This record gives sequence, structure tokens and C-alpha cells, in this order.
Amino acid sequence: MAREIKFSLLYRDMWQSSGKYVPMVHQLKEIAPVIIDMGCFDRVETNGGAFEQVNLLFGENPNKAVREWTAPFNKVGIQTHMLERGLNALRMNPVPEDVRNLMYKVKAKQGTNIARSFCGLNDHRNLKGSVIGAKKGGMISRVALSITYSPVHTVEYYMDIVDKVVEYGCDEICLKDMAGIGRPAFLGRLTTEIKKKYPHIKVQYHGHSGPGFSPASMLEVARAGADYLDVAVEPLSWGKVHPDVITIREMLKADGIDARVINIHTLKPLDSELICKAAAETGAIVTAEEHNVIGGLGGAVCETLSENCPTPVLRVGVDDEFGRSGPAVELLHLYGLDAAHIVDAAKKAITLK
Repeated sequence: MAREIKFSLLYRDMWQSSGKYVPMVHQLKEIAPVIIDMGCFDRVETNGGAFEQVNLLFGENPNKAVREWTAPFNKVGIQTHMLERGLNALRMNPVPEDVRNLMYKVKAKQGTNIARSFCGLNDHRNLKGSVIGAKKGGMISRVALSITYSPVHTVEYYMDIVDKVVEYGCDEICLKDMAGIGRPAFLGRLTTEIKKKYPHIKVQYHGHSGPGFSPASMLEVARAGADYLDVAVEPLSWGKVHPDVITIREMLKADGIDARVINIHTLKPLDSELICKAAAETGAIVTAEEHNVIGGLGGAVCETLSENCPTPVLRVGVDDEFGRSGPAVELLHLYGLDAAHIVDAAKKAITLK
């Protein structure tokens, strides 16, 4: 039986990060029942970040706003969570410890269940007070690891932070991939290590779209044992149409696969010499196109190789079926044209060499 992955709706962040109009309390109260009726979210990010500041700009009382917004979710058992900035709480500069401790108590009373605390410096000392304060205030403590990509930011680097915050008493870990540059294979390994060492700790993945790694990252962390995935809804979701070919290459590279990327810009003339050279040097080919697999790039490549350099080929494209209408990103997933499917095809192609 497949393991269940639960979804958390980033309602607050999807508005704030997209730079769109931010709803007022009366609008939030109208949308809450709709979110509940969708029946696919176990958690909703309701406040934190800039939410309370926006309340003030609208002339609304944050205390009343958060209570009225979280109440419908509390009533049906959907957990609510907020983002806070460690030593800065909800501000952009340090806040006294006694004020931060009071904040957690107030937020719990307002109906916010989980405090997601992060430090952009990944300094566990800046998060100790958040963990202790949230727990004492009656909230679930979730510490966010600020994910980036560099020779320094290894699995061991992040596990050292996890060890410390678990010692402080946190309940959950969030992989906060705020720029969307965490490599999927790396995030999978990190998730595996967290779950292996601390099986009682919940792991939640939060990835902004950025260069396009996040769908594959979600797949990898889910396979590795993550419990929750942060998601948005149309039209305030990632919005990128084509999976970036450079992103696909980097994804595979981080997974131990050295992939060559070739842009075939025309089918006639077709660069048969380049295709045969690549096939001879790599031993397997994957074609990817927004087209039927019959009569397109994949077919042309197969014809060329069968006559000149027989090589295993996997074709990623529409599998000979009628087209449908819908949001572009959803259609890419439906027809198997997204990043995750291309990566899977590349892995399968290697086994055919």
C-alpha cells in the first residue's frame, strides 16, 4: 500500500510571494469554506510573514483577523501554521525575548497551531528561543532549515543543525527551499537522514518554484519519507510552462547522472551527424518534446539512429492521445512532459545501455 503524503496549502505565502493583491479578512472568511470543501489539505498557512503588517495597512486588527481566519479550519481539524523569523519574530529586526514568548501564547490563543521558525543564517542559537517559546506557548514547533546549494551546505551541515534543534525540543523540521535551488537528490538524502535518525520528527518540504527544481524535489523528498508538502493553487502557483532544460541537467547531475543536453532546433534539416555522435558517446538517448511521440522529434531521432547507429531511445511526449484544455502546468504533468517524467526517463534509459 502506498504511503500517504499530506498537503499544506501555502495560502499566505502564495499571495505574498507572487506580489499580488492580498485578501482582506471578509474575503478570507469567504474562501475558508471553499478550501475546506476541496478536501485535499491537512494544513493551511494562515498568517505570519507579512500577514499581520498587511492587516495594519488595511486598518484591520490583526488579533481579530487571525482569529476569524483560522476559526473555520480549527473547527474541522485542519492545522494552521505561521511563519516567524526567529530572533525577529514577525519583524525585520530583533525583538526582545519576553515579547517573542508572549507572541507564541497570543498566536496559540488566536487559533494558530504551528510556528514555523527560520534563521537565514542557519544558526541554531537564533532558533533556540523560538523552539522553547513556541512549546511553552502551546504551539507545535517546526524549525525551518534555510536550503541553499554550495560545497559548504552538505547533508552533514544540515544534520548538525537538526541535532541541535531536536535537542531544544522541536517537533518538526521544514526544508525551506526558498529560492528553489535545492537539488532533488540532495534533498532526498537529507530527508532520509532526518527520518532515519529521528523517525518521530515530521518533515515538511517548502519549495519556491524559482528555476524549476521544486516538482522533482517534491518527488524525491516524498520517496525519502517526508510527511507534508507545501503547495499552492492556480492561478497563484509557479506558472512556468516548459521545464527548463538546464534545470533538468542539473537535476540529473546531482543524482549522479552526467547528462548531455542538445537543442534540436529543426526536424528538417535534422542534424543526423550530431545525433549519431551523441548516441555513440553516451549509449542512450532521451527525446523530450511538446508533441505527439508519433511523427515528431522522437520519431525522427529513432529513424536516424536505426539506420546509422542503433541506440536505445526513450521518447517523452504526448502518447498518441487527443489533447485537452487546462492550465499549462497541469497539462505538462498530465501528459508526462514535466521535469519529473524527463528525469525518470533518463534514469530508465541508462538501464538500457
